[in-house]
Amino acid sequence: MASRSSNGTYQLIDKLVGRENYRQWSVAMRAYLEVEDLWDTIEARTDGTLSTDPKKMQKTRGRIILAVESEVYAYIENTTSPQEVWNELAKTYDDKGLTRKVSLLQATTTTRLKNCRCMEEYVSNIISATKKLSASGTKLQEDLVGALLLSGLPSSYQPMIMALGSSGAEITADLVKNKLLEEN
Repeated sequence: MASRSSNGTYQLIDKLVGRENYRQWSVAMRAYLEVEDLWDTIEARTDGTLSTDPKKMQKTRGRIILAVESEVYAYIENTTSPQEVWNELAKTYDDKGLTRKVSLLQATTTTRLKNCRCMEEYVSNIISATKKLSASGTKLQEDLVGALLLSGLPSSYQPMIMALGSSGAEITADLVKNKLLEEN
């Protein structure tokens, strides 16, 4: 969805279609609502208050609804506040079940550099899957995420893997990610 913001710039947010893009959509939509100074109608400010300004609430609810595919309307048509819309979408699409966790674990363990267009895509796919796992309640240790990043590399990366292992540095996702992206 392209929408015009108050400062004249355009924000591009893919419409919510379901579970497959809920996480990405919710991150982008939250950022958009924060930029538009509308997020405080969904989540309380630091002082603990939620905005109850009717115009602001109507605007936020409308922006969210316009950022979802029409098939999603059935889940939110009876909501009256932006907070209700947001919570209903999270309840419906933020999948934290076993099937989702298994799928994400498979994505982290079977992703291979040779199946990706570039190193950035490879790293992004694994990091994204581990962040989704964390959001579903299964946080992987940093050294394990680092090892997962290394495990999908072809044998030509073996010297780098051996050098990392013998360097004495603590293996973390950030260390491996940065090393892979700078080597590329």
